[in-house]
Amino acid sequence: MPRLIGGRRFRGNHGSRSQGQARAGHRRHRSVKGVRANVVSPGTILEDGNTWGRQRDAGAERYKRMLARNPSGRMGTPQEAASCVVFLAGSQASFVSGTNFIVDGAMTARVQY
Repeated sequence: MPRLIGGRRFRGNHGSRSQGQARAGHRRHRSVKGVRANVVSPGTILEDGNTWGRQRDAGAERYKRMLARNPSGRMGTPQEAASCVVFLAGSQASFVSGTNFIVDGAMTARVQY
């Protein structure tokens, strides 16, 4: 079954833009039987050499503030975000379509519906 999975970084109102894009993609492609459209929206993802990794290494206040804001007490890993993409693309999510899968350690403080 064909799958459309997109990704976005959060900006401003977390999730709303990505969720709208997932729904728009779903509407555009639902006429094609068997196509699912989903979006993965990663929050703060930490990896050596990326923005957060460089800020961590420099002891930047912005890194410390973002880390303190996250209820999980840490930033995510690229592997955690990739695992969500793998799940959505796999057979276990064959009935999932038009969703925005937020991967941010509970940082988004609102319910999606």
